[in-house]
Parts: sequence; C-alpha cells; structure tokens
Amino acid sequence: MIALAVPAAGVRSRIGSDEGQVSEPNQATRIVGLVALGTAPTWIAPPRFHRYISFVDLTTDSFVRGQYILARALYDIWTRGNELADVQPALEYDDTASETRQHLLPGHLDRLLDEMILGEAGGYQYSMSFGAFFEAVLKKDSRLRDCSQRVIWVLTDFHPNRKQVLWRLLIAKAHICQALIKTSTSDTAVHPLDALAPDDYDKFDWRLSNDGASYQEAIEIPFAAARRYLTNYVRI
Repeated sequence: MIALAVPAAGVRSRIGSDEGQVSEPNQATRIVGLVALGTAPTWIAPPRFHRYISFVDLTTDSFVRGQYILARALYDIWTRGNELADVQPALEYDDTASETRQHLLPGHLDRLLDEMILGEAGGYQYSMSFGAFFEAVLKKDSRLRDCSQRVIWVLTDFHPNRKQVLWRLLIAKAHICQALIKTSTSDTAVHPLDALAPDDYDKFDWRLSNDGASYQEAIEIPFAAARRYLTNYVRI
C-alpha cells in the first residue's frame, strides 16, 4: 500500500530521466513500475468484488459507500488519461498508439488484475502475495509478466515534464491512496481532496537545478488539474 501511495518514487530514483534515460523497459523499470501498480490488487480492482457487496445498501451506509467509491476511483484512474488531459489547461495528447499512450486501457488492466487474483475461499476472492507477485514478474515465461507489458510501456521513459498526462494521473492517484489510508483509521470516508494538503505538494517536486521548469509548471498546474479531475469524478 505504501508503494501505491508514493507514485513519485520513480521520479526520485530518476527512472527515465535525462541523466539515465531508459529507451527499453529494463528490469529496474519493470520492478519499480509494477510495484507502484501491483502490491495490492484488491485495492485497485473493486469490479472483481462488486458481487460480494451487492447486498449492502450504499444509499444508507455512507461509510461503506465512501470506501467503495474510493476503491472504484483508484481502479478507474489508470484508464482516465483523456479526461486528465482535457482538464484546463488542456494538454495535447495522442492516445491512438501504445507508444504515446500514457494511461491503461480497461481491457489491459482487467487482464493484469485477473492474473493477480488466485482464487476464492469462503466466498471471497484473494490475491497473490507480494512475494509471489515479485517472483512471477521476474519469470520470462509467466503470464503475469506478459500481461504487465502494457503497464511497463506506460511507465517507460517516465519523467513528469515528458509525460505530463501520466504525471497528472499519478498525482490524482496519490490523493486517492491517501484518502483510502486515512479512511481506514476514520469513522467517515475521507475525500481525496482532503487527503493531501498544500504543505504536502513539495514532496512531489521533481526538479533539479538544471531542469528549467518553474514551480508553477512542475507542481501547481498539474496539482490543480488533478484536483479538478477529482472534484468532477469522485463524489462521496
């Protein structure tokens, strides 16, 4: 869960940076990228569990409803590149080819998540452990490794200034993850907009002295865009 809540880890390690650019998805990109997506599949795959909460009246149980909305938002965010690109100031974005797409297609995400869910016990689906996930990703002939390719290509050569749509996506995702974490210790569901305060924004400042981007370009604009998306699409 920690890896899900800290999407800037790949930036801090300079994966895909100009200093050590990755032109092909190598082992480091594969592991760091998939850890960011896959350490807790039950948190990002609410559609897989919807039939188990179908008996809960979400209109009367506001806390359960809030948790479900957050889990659904965490799943959806990986597929919302176009919506995030359209938030003002809009970004030019070509999602017609895998080489330029900065989000996942629902079918690709579902296929990956299916491989991470091992079976059922006591009426509930359960996912693989992190150790099993890590081992499967490293095996060249594993189905999970094959399914991960779309995720890897999205994250390959990632830099906030180069993949600005993905940067907005990861910022929105960080808000949702923090909301889930805070909700787990609260009596009420925490909205993502309340999960990160302005004082937290500096933790996402990826700039080095030679990057040439202003604080407004690096932090203020993408944060404002991500928060506008959350205002429009996450209603608790």
